[in-house]
Amino acid sequence: MPEITVVTSHGGAFDTSEFYKFESAFGERTCRWINFCLPGFDGLDERRGSYSGGVNDVSDLLEELLNHLNIKEFVFLGHSFGGFVRNYYSLRYP
Repeated sequence: MPEITVVTSHGGAFDTSEFYKFESAFGERTCRWINFCLPGFDGLDERRGSYSGGVNDVSDLLEELLNHLNIKEFVFLGHSFGGFVRNYYSLRYP
């Protein structure tokens, strides 16, 4: 598996498909690609669990995912609201 991990966070009016062109251009040969889907944008009920829709909760969900996958270092790409999530996450979990 490639050593570089790329994590993406999409914008509020979009979904993970906005990063598919980048993913296919880089491919599995060059990096591990994780498209983090904001709750409610995956076709499931966004009110599940303790998610309240705040950037705190989104950052916590992302941290849980990365811990579960044992990912310590990664490149984080965010578009629009995803960029806000990226910045907030980076401050909260340096």
